[in-house]
Amino acid sequence: MKARHSLAFLLVTGVAALALFGCNSQKRATVTKLVGSTMGTTFQATVIDAPVHLDKATLLEQVRPELDDLENSLSTYKKDSQLSLFNRAEAGQWISVDHQLAQVVHEAKEIAKKTEGRFDVTIGPVVNLWSFGPEKADQLAPPTDEQIRDALSQTGIDKVDVRFKPNLLKKTDPDLYIDLSGIAKGYAVDRLDARLEEIGLTDYYIEIGGEVRTRGLNQDGQRWRVGIESPDPSRPAPVKIVHISGEAVATSGSYRNFFLSDGQQYSHIIDPRTGRPTESTIVSATVIGSNCTEADALATAMMIATPEQALAMAVENKVAAFLLVQAKDGTLSERSTAGFKKYLAAKTSNLLPTILATIVIFALAMLMLYWVVRRRGGQHECSCKKAASIMKEVSRCESCTCPEEEGQR
Repeated sequence: MKARHSLAFLLVTGVAALALFGCNSQKRATVTKLVGSTMGTTFQATVIDAPVHLDKATLLEQVRPELDDLENSLSTYKKDSQLSLFNRAEAGQWISVDHQLAQVVHEAKEIAKKTEGRFDVTIGPVVNLWSFGPEKADQLAPPTDEQIRDALSQTGIDKVDVRFKPNLLKKTDPDLYIDLSGIAKGYAVDRLDARLEEIGLTDYYIEIGGEVRTRGLNQDGQRWRVGIESPDPSRPAPVKIVHISGEAVATSGSYRNFFLSDGQQYSHIIDPRTGRPTESTIVSATVIGSNCTEADALATAMMIATPEQALAMAVENKVAAFLLVQAKDGTLSERSTAGFKKYLAAKTSNLLPTILATIVIFALAMLMLYWVVRRRGGQHECSCKKAASIMKEVSRCESCTCPEEEGQR
């Protein structure tokens, strides 16, 4: 009887300890949210358990200068930005620029090679021709074939050179015009990520204009949830929700920025090889990768490819991809790389300590029970008479290791 009481005591103690441990592991996290505008769009950052000295005002003081520097460097909408000054510079001269602009142009040149010219930041003259740049036409209409040919003659990623230490750019065509809209937001996300990590933060979510990067876990101790928007405006719910920690997510789509002319829709995503809006059946491309700069650019490039080419591009560049493909009748289908599927399931990453604690407590309880029963084994009558009468071939009761009495045989 006393052994039973000891077992009950151990189990109650174990459950209480487990409950206490679970409550401590699930303590409420502090959440700090930062919001604002940058690069003609919005930004937000969610920080978990920031140190006391990094309150909301202090965090904004840390990130705002970084965002302002990026806008002053990479914007085509600001006439005095580093990029705008370079676009107006003469050809054949090395122009001093800041590190951000030199780095982004360098990255753009590398991605242009990886995508076989589907991503080209020198497409600016063609983008402006189609009225998708900073200068909008009064009446939107497709340009003529001759205008497109003239604009294309001013493009070419090989017409711009980059140097570092010092940071310099040079163009060989006076009409060359760089537009970084397909990569700048992703680069800004990466710069903000580096800044937050530099000041000692470990768990946060950053989003600029729909491009996302995360670190650590959210306030629930889970990977961060990122929704992929549906092209159908009547469907408010995300098409998919991905769960990430330490990765970046970028999505490009042709369903928001476009114009209609004579009943035909013209997307803002221009194919650098033809000078015309993309005719791909892909209406949305999402990329998950290690950094947002590359993810942003690759998502744009995939919009100018067939679904098969886009998936192959993702595999070659070691990123995960999810595509929404539109058939002629308007129906949507989903395509994705094999690596994308692992981001769909939420991992309960905070269960491991609880599981380990459960195993340890159970093991201790069993050891204590064994010790108590062994110590008291010869001092009380076996309580398992029914089991012993059934198991007549054994000479000892295996449940409590107490010798069977002669009358029980």
